[in-house]
Amino acid sequence: MPQFFFDYRDEHGNIQHDTDGLDLPDADAAYLEACRAAIDIWAEARRVGRDPGCGAFEIRNVSGYVLVELPFAEALGFVTLAEPRRVRAAPTTLAWSKGERHELTELEATLALAERHVADQRTRLTRTRAQGHDTQIAERLLATLLDTQTILQDRRDRLSRRLSKS
Repeated sequence: MPQFFFDYRDEHGNIQHDTDGLDLPDADAAYLEACRAAIDIWAEARRVGRDPGCGAFEIRNVSGYVLVELPFAEALGFVTLAEPRRVRAAPTTLAWSKGERHELTELEATLALAERHVADQRTRLTRTRAQGHDTQIAERLLATLLDTQTILQDRRDRLSRRLSKS
C-alpha cells in the first residue's frame, strides 16, 4: 500500500513536515484523509478562538513529490468566521450587541452551508456503501462535519440567548 505524508502549512507559510505518513490505498483516500484532518484542526482551533482558514496540507508521496495541495478553505467547503477585532477602548453594550448580531448573521450563513455539506457527505457515504467500497474515511468525515455543525449551533444558541436578554 502506498504511503502518503501530510505536511501542514500554517497561515504564515511555516511548514511542519509529517515524518510518519499513512499507508492508504490511493491518492483519493489521502485527499479524503486530509479533508477530515483539516476539519478536525479547524474545529479545535475555533474552540480556542483561532481561525485556521488560511492553513493547508501538502500531500506528498514517499519520493517527496507533492501530489496535492489542499487549502483548509477548500476542505471545509465554506468560509470560516473572521477573527474578532481587537477593540482598544471598552465597547459600549450597544457596540457589543451590534458585533454579536453580525456574528450571529455569519453563524447562520455558515450553518446553512454546513447543513448542505452534511447532506452532500451523507449522499456520498450512501453511494460509496452501495458501490461496496470501504466507508471508514467517509464516515469519519461525516462525524467531523456533524461535530463542527454542533459547535456552530451551540455558539449560535448562546449568542441568541445573550441578544434576547439585551
